[in-house]
Amino acid sequence: MTIGDTAQKQVIVQVSQEDIVSVDVGQQVELRFLANADEAITGAVTDKSFLPDDGGEGVTYKVTISLDEDHPELLQGMTCGVKFILKYE
Repeated sequence: MTIGDTAQKQVIVQVSQEDIVSVDVGQQVELRFLANADEAITGAVTDKSFLPDDGGEGVTYKVTISLDEDHPELLQGMTCGVKFILKYE
């Protein structure tokens, strides 16, 4: 997690090249932080990199997620799971 303005926390995740085509700016997400795994926190994708990060685990793309509400209990460096909400037409 990267914290700039503490009222607007963001989560930055790496998404695989196989999954990045299913991620769009504005897409809703659900996050569960290990510190409180019982609580689902919602947010939305605010940025999607078009340049890959070529790391040791394959090609990934950086996706930035802004949280819908302020959560003062969340601290920089916390780990979370992210579920991207897909819409089917």
